[in-house]
Amino acid sequence: MRAWQVVLGWGVVNAVLAGLLWTFEEHPLVVALYAGPALATVLAAILVRHTRRAPAGEEPQRLATTSASALLAALAVVLAALGLVYGYWLIVLAAVALVAAFARARRERLPPGVETAPTRVPSLHTTLPGQARELDGVAKGVRVAAVAAIGLRGLSAVRRLLRSRRP
Repeated sequence: MRAWQVVLGWGVVNAVLAGLLWTFEEHPLVVALYAGPALATVLAAILVRHTRRAPAGEEPQRLATTSASALLAALAVVLAALGLVYGYWLIVLAAVALVAAFARARRERLPPGVETAPTRVPSLHTTLPGQARELDGVAKGVRVAAVAAIGLRGLSAVRRLLRSRRP
């Protein structure tokens, strides 16, 4: 089976389950919240199936490793979801972010023959078992803050317990 067929089957099964919700007379909002992602999954599978591949002899178009358009598209999705809860005006902002993402994605394509640069995400360094490691200032601060937060949480729980036993 091809990947798009698996995703399409998953979307269809979810759409059938959304239809079952409708037959049990669920609230229309519940049905819409379940059917919407199911429909989006089916449409994504169809889109993947019908995307145009590069013709024979031509290299496929490539995007840069770090893509600002992907960040803008993710922001658009978040704004659209928040717009359903907090007001439809946020959906207008989501549309602006989505248009900016599409416009920026057209400029991010790499020319043929250009290799993407390797990326390195800075993080706390891991050590092998048995090796001692020295913590830098950020790691020490994170560790101290975590221990303090856990200690304060435990103290507040003990305090509530003692107050509840008081006559």
